[in-house]
Amino acid sequence: MAIKHFNAGNVWGRTKELERKSTQNGAPYLMVTLDCSGKHGSVRAYGRIFGAEKIDGLIDHHGDHPDQVVRMRGYFGQYEAREEIMSNFTFYGWEPAPDQPPRAAFVLVGKVTDLAQIGDKWRLSLHLSRPGQAGHDAQEEDFDVWALDGQLVAGMLRDMVVEVKGYMQQGHGEDEYGASTGEVRPIIHRSRIVEGF
Repeated sequence: MAIKHFNAGNVWGRTKELERKSTQNGAPYLMVTLDCSGKHGSVRAYGRIFGAEKIDGLIDHHGDHPDQVVRMRGYFGQYEAREEIMSNFTFYGWEPAPDQPPRAAFVLVGKVTDLAQIGDKWRLSLHLSRPGQAGHDAQEEDFDVWALDGQLVAGMLRDMVVEVKGYMQQGHGEDEYGASTGEVRPIIHRSRIVEGF
């Protein structure tokens, strides 16, 4: 039996920008920018949410509680722009989360396509193949995620199915002095081999 591939993206943040848009087919959606700055550095998460009721509810909530943390549930995504891999989210729901610390998290289960050490970091490339649901096409997705500790990717080989959990993070996150620098990337914090050889 094949191992089920999986993709989840959860973002806790303060809504900073909300912009109504529509797809080429005319379906309305809301572009959402969330400030997730905190333990993992200065981080902004970008995503979109579909559905008129969800859109109107989020806009109204932002108007009434502009500085309150909300939790956005959905899927993690990546795309290439200007020869860089950019990360974003597609959300299917949201809820107030005033007592939660801001963060942008991901959970992926997929097949290893590459693992490379680059300087003092390791880039893990994954391929996810998820069957379509509720009349939608199957999803084929590729991701590059990073490990700051080689133990998190130790023993991983091409074609193994692995699970990785982590956060969008700036450099190594905030140090004890409150400084955070570097590019924001998806950084692995937990991992396991689901199916090896």
